[in-house]
Amino acid sequence: VLAGLVFGVIAALVVDNLDDRLLDVDDIERATGLELLGVVHDGGSYREARSVIAARAPDAHRILVCAASDATVLGVTADLAVAFAGLDKHVLIVAGEPADPSAVEALGVPISPGLAELAAGRIAPFAATHPAPAMVRVSVLPAGAGGASVPELSATAKGRQAMSYVASGFDITLLSAGSARATGSVDLATACEGVIVVATLKSTHLRDLEAAVEKLSRLNAPMLGVLVRRKLGVIQRPRLARPAKA
Repeated sequence: VLAGLVFGVIAALVVDNLDDRLLDVDDIERATGLELLGVVHDGGSYREARSVIAARAPDAHRILVCAASDATVLGVTADLAVAFAGLDKHVLIVAGEPADPSAVEALGVPISPGLAELAAGRIAPFAATHPAPAMVRVSVLPAGAGGASVPELSATAKGRQAMSYVASGFDITLLSAGSARATGSVDLATACEGVIVVATLKSTHLRDLEAAVEKLSRLNAPMLGVLVRRKLGVIQRPRLARPAKA
């Protein structure tokens, strides 16, 4: 019995040491060198995180939101958009990640027309964006028909020009780009004034977070910090980054 107890304790210690999931927000700065932008949950208030982001990048008009792993960040991007719209700003969400079309439709907008049709010259710029019915002063630019993602479309000269033209009509553009390690996300990061990496407590692995930040940093992407999602029922006291000095 004693031997079994000792073996159980040793096995538990081994499993704990091998588990590199993000369990504490204090691990973020130690692992990545980036500061914490806030701790949020889907559908909750993003105002405090918005204030930190706005203080760190007051002149950023185009911000990339990407995941440390392969998780979707369209919901996080939408909640951030609502928070910025609360400052009486008009916000554009670019649904750039290669996600299920139902994720875009969940925002109450169609999946097309969008950037693909605009880049091809088949529609006018105003027809490519769709006001989100449940979000005041927020519009969505989907990828459009044809199966190509926004990163793929923005890799072309016409796609970049079309997206820049549409974004110029909004105060802030938030690009939801999926995994930070994907080639398309990296390409979009270099065209933005700020990059936010999203990690999830008790889900995101620190090795994935480190790899994502390292890949973006090698390209001198303008990193703003890490935004942490927590699942309901997971209590964690955030220690927010200090606003950047003017």
